[in-house]
Amino acid sequence: MNPQVNPYLAPAPPPPNDAVAGIIPYKNGAALAGYYCGVFSIIPCLGAMLGPAAVVLGIIGLKNVAREPQRKGKVHAWIAVVAGGIFGVVNLAAGVLWLIALAASPR
Repeated sequence: MNPQVNPYLAPAPPPPNDAVAGIIPYKNGAALAGYYCGVFSIIPCLGAMLGPAAVVLGIIGLKNVAREPQRKGKVHAWIAVVAGGIFGVVNLAAGVLWLIALAASPR
């Protein structure tokens, strides 16, 4: 007698391979989002908004790694903090200088 196979009792899928997590920290969304915000903060005008967002997300990503080391993404989080901080300040300074030059120009 053949036992009938129940389709609802399928075997569990194998655990995901964590080799990719070292390259792309998909388990640490804050670090990954902060990384992209930090990289794209080099674009003029966008950097004033993306820079501070990158810093905040990078810090959240670092806290996630400190709490749960298996989440990975420490390097991405640090890049977010550094790049977001540098390009955010540069873009804000350029905006302030532009406003000063605009106000000082003769009409």
